[in-house]
Amino acid sequence: MTTEEKAPEVEAEPHDEASLHAWIEGEEPFVPTKAADYPVDKDLELTLPSGANVVVHRPNKYALLLAGRFPKDVDAAIRESADGGEQPDFVTRIKAMDYLLCEAFVAPKLHITPKKGCLCVRELPDPDREFLVAVLRLSVF
Repeated sequence: MTTEEKAPEVEAEPHDEASLHAWIEGEEPFVPTKAADYPVDKDLELTLPSGANVVVHRPNKYALLLAGRFPKDVDAAIRESADGGEQPDFVTRIKAMDYLLCEAFVAPKLHITPKKGCLCVRELPDPDREFLVAVLRLSVF
């Protein structure tokens, strides 16, 4: 090799096992996501099976529970179930899901009871309700 020719640059081998594996496989090393880049849930524009267009977001059930946004009977059932107690009855489960659906709707607004200018949760067709539960991965218990 002449003085004009340079030897190819070789990366130093990493020292920790995860980085070494990534280096061997030619993958990028693991880097934690910065807080500013963390993938938070954003509003979703959806066309429901009924043809209705809505804007929804995934509600944070833990924040709702801590803020006391569920009715007392639903709140008590969620807490009992979380403590390893009995699963709530069907009516309580549906009521809890109705509250989550109401929290999920950004536009149009969805309410538990009929309210002027808003959609009532009981008016949601079953296919729309099932679609939203699946897409938003809603669960309570």
